Amino acid sequence: MAKYSRTNLIINYLPQAFSDDEFRALFGSVAPVKRAKVCRDKRSGYSFGFGFCEFYTAEDASRAVRMLNGLQLHRKTIKVAHARLQSSESKNCNLHITNLPPTVTAEDIRAVLEPHGGIINCKILPGGHRAAAGPAVSDSACSRPGRRRPLRWPL
Repeated sequence: MAKYSRTNLIINYLPQAFSDDEFRALFGSVAPVKRAKVCRDKRSGYSFGFGFCEFYTAEDASRAVRMLNGLQLHRKTIKVAHARLQSSESKNCNLHITNLPPTVTAEDIRAVLEPHGGIINCKILPGGHRAAAGPAVSDSACSRPGRRRPLRWPL
């Protein structure tokens, strides 16, 4: 089971134009911030749309989750949660499924995959790779990075 930090938060769905100073000021309005960083491409400075904020106390971090999770910023709704601690189990563990039939929902995916292990987040990206028919393809970094294998839907 994944373990979570008590003081470090992950913030998803940040607006592209959101600066590091704005990010630090937003979380600093809740409590003193130890570290805050919007994750960006090192060469271009392009924001990946997420960041991390570390507080000095667990109470301050929890308050920030309660106060800022779901906040609307520049027409985006941010998600604020306690960051998972890195472990050999969770490091680079993502499952990407492409070429799903257009009728498949996130709930359908959860129903099929949850019996095989816990799901932290399940999202169908808008305009994603969806096909009218044919097998889906999975890419799981948990076992072997970059490995692709056919996957029939439904499982």
